[in-house]
Amino acid sequence: MNKPKTIRIVPTTTQRTPNNGWKMLIVDDEQTVIDMTQEVLKAFIFQGKSLQLLCANSYDEAKVLYDENTDIAIAMIDCVMEQNDSGLQLIQYIRNTQKNNTIQLVLRTGQPDFAPEKNMLIDYEINDYLAKTELTSTKLHHRVISYLRNYMMIQRVSFLHQQTHKTAQQVDRIFSTMAHQLTTAVSEVSQHARGLSSTQSKPSDEFFIQGIKEECLKLEALTKNIKHSVLGGDATLLHLHDIITDLMPAFDRLTRPYSPAILLKNDVENDTPAVYINRQRIEDVLLLLVRNAVDHTSRGSITLSSKVDHQYIYLAINDTGFGINTETTENIKAIFKRDSPIKPDSDDHPIDNHLTNSHKDNDLYNNFSIINTIMNSHYGHIDVESEINKGSTFTLCLPYYQYYS
Repeated sequence: MNKPKTIRIVPTTTQRTPNNGWKMLIVDDEQTVIDMTQEVLKAFIFQGKSLQLLCANSYDEAKVLYDENTDIAIAMIDCVMEQNDSGLQLIQYIRNTQKNNTIQLVLRTGQPDFAPEKNMLIDYEINDYLAKTELTSTKLHHRVISYLRNYMMIQRVSFLHQQTHKTAQQVDRIFSTMAHQLTTAVSEVSQHARGLSSTQSKPSDEFFIQGIKEECLKLEALTKNIKHSVLGGDATLLHLHDIITDLMPAFDRLTRPYSPAILLKNDVENDTPAVYINRQRIEDVLLLLVRNAVDHTSRGSITLSSKVDHQYIYLAINDTGFGINTETTENIKAIFKRDSPIKPDSDDHPIDNHLTNSHKDNDLYNNFSIINTIMNSHYGHIDVESEINKGSTFTLCLPYYQYYS
């Protein structure tokens, strides 16, 4: 038999397409079979991409080619080469050793009686089984198109599976963060209750009662957030101006105890483009950020404003409060740059060394993790800028509807 020692990579068009073409491995110890396959497929195009043929004459040569090109879409493998089961050994290596379930494996043989078709397809996870006499141009073209469609479908399913797994991890981390916050809030309620039971002073009673009320409100909000996380919700086309307008009474309730020291202003343009969002999630983000601004502002203003830049809408929440030091600002930015929220008990929490022991600080950073996750789920992001004694600005960035996909 003719067994050249060189391993050849042959594109099916005059232009080489090593990065863009469909990779197809042809393994056969008969050079005439390889030449015929190349001739039949030389002008093959599917979805705008040609074939890049990788040719080998033995198991060893094919193994080298596969190891260097793990993104091969199709492999047509001769059953009998150096040994009677060389082709089957290669298939076992690809499927079982390398755990590649995406590649389309086609076993070809000139001895159909040697390997019964039914046994091969079942036992070796082969996608197709062909006799070499079936090498007609039309039939081979149709088969290759079918293999590529299967390959694309498996890739798509694999991608969706990975995305689902990633989403599940994000949800798990959200609930981990929420559970931590619930534990913190319950601890605060317990401390206030103990303080209430141990004092006889009327002013102290009022102080502790107010503390219990505040912590109960936190528990109520967290429970609501968990409920919405469980129920989820589809994105709908909405205008941020309408959402802000509807939320102004809630914002006003947050600032009312400090009025007139804190002025709340809504400068969001009423003609901003619509965005695809989960309304409840975005409302949660805005409430958390406005509450944060109120907590860090003793007097001055809290302003919500918007601008449109290319395909994005920027919504800023600016306060004239205490501001955040540079180190803490960078730590918050680190949270916002992550693809998923940080577990509160994680060893790689970027701000652990800079936190105080107060529950309020822990709540603050956990809220930032939740906000970051929600923004990521909307294909957006969030950033922060701050200066001590001058205030802070948290900016939400969301793609508007023409660019959402």
